[in-house]
Amino acid sequence: MTLAVLVSPIWLAATPAWKFTGAWLLFYGLFTLVNAPIDWLALGFTRALLRRGLARRGWWPFFYALLDLAVAALLVAALAFALVLAAQTFDDFAALRAGHDARVLPLAKLFGELEADPTGATNWWA
Repeated sequence: MTLAVLVSPIWLAATPAWKFTGAWLLFYGLFTLVNAPIDWLALGFTRALLRRGLARRGWWPFFYALLDLAVAALLVAALAFALVLAAQTFDDFAALRAGHDARVLPLAKLFGELEADPTGATNWWA
Protein backbone atom coordinates (compact mmCIF):
# COMPACT_ATOMS: atom_id res chain seq x y z
CA MET A 1 0.00 0.00 0.00
CA THR A 2 2.85 2.38 0.81
CA LEU A 3 4.42 1.77 -2.57
CA ALA A 4 1.08 2.30 -4.33
CA VAL A 5 0.53 5.65 -2.59
CA LEU A 6 4.16 6.65 -3.15
CA VAL A 7 4.05 6.15 -6.92
CA SER A 8 0.46 7.37 -7.43
CA PRO A 9 1.68 10.84 -8.54
CA ILE A 10 3.08 9.23 -11.67
CA TRP A 11 -0.48 8.58 -12.82
CA LEU A 12 -2.42 11.35 -11.07
CA ALA A 13 -0.18 14.45 -11.17
CA ALA A 14 -1.41 15.53 -14.60
CA THR A 15 -5.08 15.62 -13.54
CA PRO A 16 -6.79 18.97 -12.86
CA ALA A 17 -7.60 18.09 -9.24
CA TRP A 18 -4.01 17.11 -8.39
CA LYS A 19 -3.38 19.82 -5.79
CA PHE A 20 -6.33 18.59 -3.72
CA THR A 21 -5.86 14.89 -4.43
CA GLY A 22 -2.11 15.04 -3.97
CA ALA A 23 -2.39 16.74 -0.60
CA TRP A 24 -4.85 14.09 0.61
CA LEU A 25 -2.67 11.26 -0.67
CA LEU A 26 0.45 12.74 0.91
CA PHE A 27 -0.91 13.68 4.32
CA TYR A 28 -3.59 11.04 4.90
CA GLY A 29 -2.07 8.25 2.85
CA LEU A 30 1.70 8.27 2.71
CA PHE A 31 2.43 10.02 6.01
CA THR A 32 0.05 7.68 7.84
CA LEU A 33 1.65 4.60 6.30
CA VAL A 34 5.19 5.81 7.06
CA ASN A 35 4.24 6.78 10.62
CA ALA A 36 2.51 3.48 11.51
CA PRO A 37 5.59 1.19 11.83
CA ILE A 38 7.45 3.72 13.95
CA ASP A 39 4.41 4.12 16.22
CA TRP A 40 4.26 0.34 16.51
CA LEU A 41 7.95 0.18 17.50
CA ALA A 42 7.53 2.98 20.05
CA LEU A 43 4.55 1.27 21.66
CA GLY A 44 6.36 -2.07 21.71
CA PHE A 45 9.47 -0.63 23.36
CA THR A 46 7.40 1.25 25.94
CA ARG A 47 5.36 -1.80 26.88
CA ALA A 48 8.41 -4.09 27.07
CA LEU A 49 10.42 -1.65 29.18
CA LEU A 50 7.46 -0.94 31.45
CA ARG A 51 6.85 -4.65 31.98
CA ARG A 52 10.54 -5.25 32.74
CA GLY A 53 10.75 -2.28 35.09
CA LEU A 54 7.69 -3.32 37.07
CA ALA A 55 8.99 -6.87 37.37
CA ARG A 56 12.33 -5.78 38.85
CA ARG A 57 10.84 -3.23 41.30
CA GLY A 58 12.85 -0.75 43.33
CA TRP A 59 14.47 2.03 41.27
CA TRP A 60 14.51 -0.04 38.09
CA PRO A 61 11.26 1.44 36.66
CA PHE A 62 12.94 4.85 36.63
CA PHE A 63 15.97 3.51 34.79
CA TYR A 64 13.74 1.85 32.20
CA ALA A 65 11.72 5.05 31.87
CA LEU A 66 14.91 6.95 31.00
CA LEU A 67 15.87 4.21 28.56
CA ASP A 68 12.41 4.51 26.98
CA LEU A 69 12.95 8.26 26.67
CA ALA A 70 16.22 7.69 24.80
CA VAL A 71 14.60 5.13 22.48
CA ALA A 72 11.71 7.53 21.84
CA ALA A 73 14.13 10.32 20.90
CA LEU A 74 15.86 8.02 18.40
CA LEU A 75 12.52 6.94 16.93
CA VAL A 76 11.37 10.55 16.55
CA ALA A 77 14.59 11.36 14.70
CA ALA A 78 14.06 8.32 12.46
CA LEU A 79 10.46 9.39 11.85
CA ALA A 80 11.52 12.91 10.87
CA PHE A 81 14.05 11.52 8.41
CA ALA A 82 11.54 9.04 6.97
CA LEU A 83 8.80 11.66 6.54
CA VAL A 84 11.10 14.12 4.77
CA LEU A 85 12.38 11.36 2.50
CA ALA A 86 8.82 10.20 1.74
CA ALA A 87 7.61 13.75 1.01
CA GLN A 88 10.55 14.47 -1.28
CA THR A 89 10.10 11.22 -3.17
CA PHE A 90 6.35 11.81 -3.54
CA ASP A 91 6.95 15.34 -4.85
CA ASP A 92 9.71 14.16 -7.17
CA PHE A 93 7.34 11.65 -8.75
CA ALA A 94 4.74 14.40 -9.19
CA ALA A 95 7.32 16.73 -10.75
CA LEU A 96 8.51 13.95 -13.03
CA ARG A 97 5.00 13.56 -14.42
CA ALA A 98 3.63 17.10 -14.51
CA GLY A 99 6.50 19.52 -13.93
CA HIS A 100 7.84 21.50 -11.00
CA ASP A 101 4.49 23.18 -10.26
CA ALA A 102 2.89 19.80 -9.45
CA ARG A 103 4.80 19.53 -6.17
CA VAL A 104 2.42 19.26 -3.21
CA LEU A 105 4.91 20.09 -0.47
CA PRO A 106 7.99 21.80 -1.95
CA LEU A 107 10.43 21.20 0.90
CA ALA A 108 13.36 23.06 -0.66
CA LYS A 109 11.29 26.24 -0.80
CA LEU A 110 10.00 25.70 2.75
CA PHE A 111 13.47 25.05 4.19
CA GLY A 112 14.83 28.09 2.34
CA GLU A 113 12.10 30.31 3.78
CA LEU A 114 12.68 28.92 7.27
CA GLU A 115 16.41 29.57 6.99
CA ALA A 116 15.91 33.11 5.71
CA ASP A 117 13.26 34.10 8.28
CA PRO A 118 12.76 31.53 11.06
CA THR A 119 10.19 33.65 12.92
CA GLY A 120 8.24 34.78 9.86
CA ALA A 121 4.45 34.62 10.13
CA THR A 122 4.15 32.55 6.95
CA ASN A 123 6.14 29.72 8.52
CA TRP A 124 4.49 29.51 11.93
CA TRP A 125 2.69 26.29 10.97
CA ALA A 126 6.02 24.51 10.53
